[in-house]
Amino acid sequence: MPGWLFNISSLEYLDLGFNDIRCIIPPAIKNLASLEFLALSGNRFLEGKIPAALGGLCKLQYLGFSFMNISKNLHELDDVFTGCIKNSLETLEMGYTQLSGYLPGWLGDFRMLKALDLSDNSISGPLSSSIGRLSALQELYLSSNFLEGVISGEYFANFTKLKYLDLSDNQLILNLTSDWIPPFQLQALRIGSCKLGPQFPSWLQTQKNISDLDLSSNGISGTLPDWFWRSFFQHINFLNISNNGITGPLPNFYSVAMLELDLSNNSFSGMIHPGIAKVCPIRSLKRSVALQQLESLDLSRNNFYGGIPSSMIALTFLSHLNLSYNNLSGRVPSGNQFQTFTDPSIYAGNPGLCGFPLAQKCNDDETNQDPNVVGGDEEGSEIEWLYMSMGLGFAVGLWAVFGPLLFNRKWREAYFRLIDQVYDMVYVALVVTFNRFKEHNAAA
Repeated sequence: MPGWLFNISSLEYLDLGFNDIRCIIPPAIKNLASLEFLALSGNRFLEGKIPAALGGLCKLQYLGFSFMNISKNLHELDDVFTGCIKNSLETLEMGYTQLSGYLPGWLGDFRMLKALDLSDNSISGPLSSSIGRLSALQELYLSSNFLEGVISGEYFANFTKLKYLDLSDNQLILNLTSDWIPPFQLQALRIGSCKLGPQFPSWLQTQKNISDLDLSSNGISGTLPDWFWRSFFQHINFLNISNNGITGPLPNFYSVAMLELDLSNNSFSGMIHPGIAKVCPIRSLKRSVALQQLESLDLSRNNFYGGIPSSMIALTFLSHLNLSYNNLSGRVPSGNQFQTFTDPSIYAGNPGLCGFPLAQKCNDDETNQDPNVVGGDEEGSEIEWLYMSMGLGFAVGLWAVFGPLLFNRKWREAYFRLIDQVYDMVYVALVVTFNRFKEHNAAA
């Protein structure tokens, strides 16, 4: 990095992220006393020592260190994060940096901290009480580490402003009582692989704003409560409750916002309700859909039986589907997105299914239909007639315009005179405008 950069004492914003810089941060960075935003993510210059001078940036509010090979124990950074930076920093991003060790006590001194990301590292030990002191925290990302131990409701007592919580892929045990009332209102909760069950967490019904929920591999068993399907479920964008022991039928639910739904590897039973893609009568037309915007649906490894509802072809945004290892039977629906699902493994483990893309033909198949044809013969004929009428209409319209010009000399001469006049008018207008622009610039 050029030396002159660190002489700009009035610099407030510096983004060097993802530039493949391969040098260390010089101690001269302390000269940037006005710096409020510093993004260093995605570089290689931090394989050396991080200067303690970085902790002397007393106005710094954002510090991005993610996607770098820091490879240090967190306690080796004590000199950096015990300076005056702790009084101003609001966002600290250090995900994917190969950090290790226990969560240090100095984290609790960042009283202004609103967002902390230490995800995808090798941090071990218990969830330090120091983080529990961060009363201004709104976002906490600690996923994919080796954290362990028991967390009670008291740990979250100061998190009144928390909106995003990601503790997934750790070995934590959440010991939360059934009458616990969280002090926060979350928008995203991801605690996959944490021990939570066997009962479904009743405190979730106090959370009115959650749109992203991951409760996978939580040890939950039994049926889901009615309130979950009736109201809570309606506003979720992403739901993952896979790899649990949840039982019972899938109700005739609807959601106005669902994009991804993963119920795989549970013990759900019953039929897949045809209303899964039914349009729901909601006041606002923009929200008059059920799951029609769904992009990913995984119902694999359950006990569903019966046919795949033909209404599911209305899921036109669907790009991922897995219905394998159930007891489904009948014809696989055809049309729309289902024609793009050519991998037969998404229906594996359902010996009663037949039709494209499976090798098993249905008994009522009289002819081998082209799998690329959407719908049946009647629908295909309608599409053919549509294309034919469009082509015929184009030809007639083209002939109506150019036919008279071909056979009527006066019309043809008048047409080309008009073209010449329009060309001259446009040319003159462009020249006049260009000259005025030149004169204006010359006068300026």
